[in-house]
Amino acid sequence: VDFMRGYPYSLRDGVRTVVSHGLWLNDYDYDAPTQFLKQTERNNRYIDMTLTIPNKAMYSMSSKNMAFNRHLIGPAFMQGLMGEGQPWGGYGDIMCGWASKIVADHLHLGTKSGAPYVLHHNNSDLLDGLMREYMGLKWQEYIVDFFSNVVLSKEVRRVSLAYLELADKLEVALSPIHPYFRRYAEAMRLWVDLWDERNGGYRGDKICNGYSKSDGQIDCIPKWLPIASRSSDGPTSLRTCAIFTVTHNEKYFLPLWIRYYSKHSNPRDMW
Repeated sequence: VDFMRGYPYSLRDGVRTVVSHGLWLNDYDYDAPTQFLKQTERNNRYIDMTLTIPNKAMYSMSSKNMAFNRHLIGPAFMQGLMGEGQPWGGYGDIMCGWASKIVADHLHLGTKSGAPYVLHHNNSDLLDGLMREYMGLKWQEYIVDFFSNVVLSKEVRRVSLAYLELADKLEVALSPIHPYFRRYAEAMRLWVDLWDERNGGYRGDKICNGYSKSDGQIDCIPKWLPIASRSSDGPTSLRTCAIFTVTHNEKYFLPLWIRYYSKHSNPRDMW
């Protein structure tokens, strides 16, 4: 690569790429209103080029043609909450792209877009797409403004911690718009917990959100185990429940099960 006069030598080595975002041929990744207006428009031009998305610049990521470095950006690469029961659709990967770009920029990691391409055929119903995306068309103005202006703490130099700080700031800024964003922020925190537990990642203190590292093991295990209820500890109120599961040598999902239900029930009611 040749650099023009005036390009700083300190920048010529570049940074490590953590997200590679490919493009589409044929159908564009338009939102529903734009698809209504441009139903016959197609992309038939293949440009063999990949560009670095500039620092502090946002982009609309599609998960249909992308790759990410799970070791360097994985804890910050959660797809958004979409699907049945959610107030919007079609923005899960876009939210993931915005959030991961903030973390990557903060930690001086690179995001690229361009080749390789995939051939895309969009067979979705435009009216269904409009119904799914409707809230996103309204909310995206506030969301982009938030991501364009959010600043993470300089002392935070780990991906998981940066993502957790972003979750806190997102909840404060966007939850007044809709309770969905409070759930989204909580999902971001849960994602980091699950990522750390599954991948043996610890945030510099050998503690994984209330879980301690066992000697000689990579797994996060609970510091305590629940005491099963007994008849002498029977319920004193009608507003109670019993929670049980059956496992055998389950070292990954049982701790997650315990932690989740401990938020909603007395450990003495867990079997």
